[in-house]
Amino acid sequence: MSAVKFEYKTSDFPRSFDAREKWPGKITDVSDQGWCGASWAFSTVSVATDRFAIENQGSDELSAQALISCNTQGQSGCRGGHVDRAWNFLRRFGTVPDSCYPFEDFAGYDDEGGVGSATCRLPRSSLHRVKEVLASLGRECSPLKGRRSLFRTQPAYRVGRRNTPRSPKRRELDIMYEVMTRGPVQALMEVKRDFFAYASGIYRPNALGTSAPSAFHSVKIIGWGETDDGLKYWSCANSWGRNWGENGLFRIERGSNACRIEEFVVGVWAQSRRKRTSSTEMSTRRRRRLRIAAFSRRKAEMERKRKDAKHVQAG
Repeated sequence: MSAVKFEYKTSDFPRSFDAREKWPGKITDVSDQGWCGASWAFSTVSVATDRFAIENQGSDELSAQALISCNTQGQSGCRGGHVDRAWNFLRRFGTVPDSCYPFEDFAGYDDEGGVGSATCRLPRSSLHRVKEVLASLGRECSPLKGRRSLFRTQPAYRVGRRNTPRSPKRRELDIMYEVMTRGPVQALMEVKRDFFAYASGIYRPNALGTSAPSAFHSVKIIGWGETDDGLKYWSCANSWGRNWGENGLFRIERGSNACRIEEFVVGVWAQSRRKRTSSTEMSTRRRRRLRIAAFSRRKAEMERKRKDAKHVQAG
């Protein structure tokens, strides 16, 4: 997954930015994964939900439980998972709104992390038939009515190219540009022990946290800012509920790759709803293609005759 190339000017970036202010009502609230270690699923559907809303493709919060219970190939549900496989699942199969498939802590997995009795309730039809999904869910799911497929995304893409001597802040600026123009992004970070005790302020691992064992965690970057004394930070949304951190959010040092949060950042486009093409429109397109082909043939014939005439004159 290679990083997308951007073109911008450093003067384009404000000192602070908050996606919630640019797209009011379209950025999902802080979620709570409980004791389920599935930040990979919560951050994925959170970013996907935001992108669907920003692109006016839907405003319903998408289901993390659908990923936890259904995206089982190479994943461990509440015992951990991979964000790239989560995005691939959303691209191939899609998901449903959270109201149709709500989160249940550890549902679908037993105490050892294996698949339990509460298996996936979404049929993996290659045609993504909505009627089959509605019947399988066994409950009212009004957001799906009128849709021809589930909520699917296009392939996810990396955000943030490597820094170079000529562009020492390129990775940081790439991420800022993506958040500012297209919406929140997903980021993997290395979690130290002291991160669990974070309450407020700009987080930087202390000596205790640096020496302690760490694990990877997936969060959502929603903006950035800078303190009066010039300390830069990212504004991020976690999935540990609103009783943690700054009402569920946290700030972390920006530009220094603190906790490796700037190394693997992901963005995505929502998959556009495809309208059914009528037979009349198909006939119109076919006639247009035929006219273009006929015009090309006539043009080529006229060019050939012109060259032949020029050759005769020159001879």
